[in-house]
Amino acid sequence: MAMEKATFGAGCFWGVETRFGELSGVIDTAVGYEGGDLEHPTYKEVCTDRTGHAEVVEVTFDPSRLPYETLTARVRIGVRSTAASSLHKTMSSSPRPAQRSPS
Repeated sequence: MAMEKATFGAGCFWGVETRFGELSGVIDTAVGYEGGDLEHPTYKEVCTDRTGHAEVVEVTFDPSRLPYETLTARVRIGVRSTAASSLHKTMSSSPRPAQRSPS
């Protein structure tokens, strides 16, 4: 079984991680940060919007059960539905480009 990984930045990672975890074919999810000025930021530091980091979700999935395109569609739907309340000021209402890599 060939697994793949994709990383999505779409605002607050907790809601996005939950949505991905509901999909059949998602094997695992992990949250973290990308970009920014600090090497090991805390959640509290990132939430100040002063570190330059994006909250991201790494999704490990089985492409034979869940196409990559379904993941990108899912994150777009989640961002539109939560944009007013959950996205940080410094992020747009569109998801950042996903990074995709084979496992």
